[in-house]
Amino acid sequence: MYQLNGSLRRTQSGFSLIEILISFVVLAVGLLGVASMQKKGVESNHSAYLRTQAVSLASDMASRIRANEAGHQAGNYNQPVATETSSCLSTGCTAAQLAGNDYFEWSQQLQNVLPLGEGVVCVDSTPNDGTGTAASACDGVGTELAIKIWWDAMPRDGALDQLYAVGVDI
Repeated sequence: MYQLNGSLRRTQSGFSLIEILISFVVLAVGLLGVASMQKKGVESNHSAYLRTQAVSLASDMASRIRANEAGHQAGNYNQPVATETSSCLSTGCTAAQLAGNDYFEWSQQLQNVLPLGEGVVCVDSTPNDGTGTAASACDGVGTELAIKIWWDAMPRDGALDQLYAVGVDI
């Protein structure tokens, strides 16, 4: 303490406890904001990854359809039944058997790559509708096969809430 003109005065030396607590609160709020931005970034990145996988799987099915021209022309890819016919792959499959096997293998890939992944191939004039293979909303109208893929995006709530659809000319 110093005495100045007969009165006692204290000089301040350092931070008070209140100032330190306030600075910790400000720092904590800032770190929470950074963590929130990081979480959003990871979620967006994962969502983009899943969409990329869906695009790749749709491209795979379109390539399978184009490779089996006879099955494509006969309409074997319009809502095919998934049948594993790998036994005929070495001896020679019919166009219908190959279409069923293509759909079977593709469906397996959807389930392995996308969360709750499922898909359908059908003639549809409005490909951007439907809520899953059980309710695919394929109307059988149009000149394109629609490849529709559904999956559960973040947060994983058990609902098929993402759709990717692409058309293949008949």
